[in-house]
Amino acid sequence: MLQGNPFRKTFDKSNPDDNAVSYVCLGGGPETANDPEWFQRNDFFKHNCPGGMRAQVNFRSCWDGKNLDSPDHASHMAWPSGGVDGGTCPSSHPVHLPMLFYEVIYEVQKFPFNSVGPTWVFAQGDTTGYGMHGDFVNGWPTTANGD
Repeated sequence: MLQGNPFRKTFDKSNPDDNAVSYVCLGGGPETANDPEWFQRNDFFKHNCPGGMRAQVNFRSCWDGKNLDSPDHASHMAWPSGGVDGGTCPSSHPVHLPMLFYEVIYEVQKFPFNSVGPTWVFAQGDTTGYGMHGDFVNGWPTTANGD
């Protein structure tokens, strides 16, 4: 199962897939608690993060009940009515599974922040952060004895 799109370069607040990826700047301290520049966001921060930057990926949690995979590795799953906040599964994907949530902490504080251009770049060339994505693979034996 895939979540996110490594080639996405824009953000649509109404799209649950876009909202599934977010970032938290760690180590800001009490003086940053009410500063919007430090709030959780869906793209890279415009400043460094003294405690690192946490990337977060939420996965769809409603299954169609039939397909273990789909050609795009995503459409056999759907978002509940509240998107990443949960809710009721649509009738097309009636089986509610536990929501998967990945988090990765990048130690960005160990590198100088570039205030005149991109500081952080993912391997696929993304300088926005919108291209963060996650893959989930699970498997188990098909028989009781593992054969």
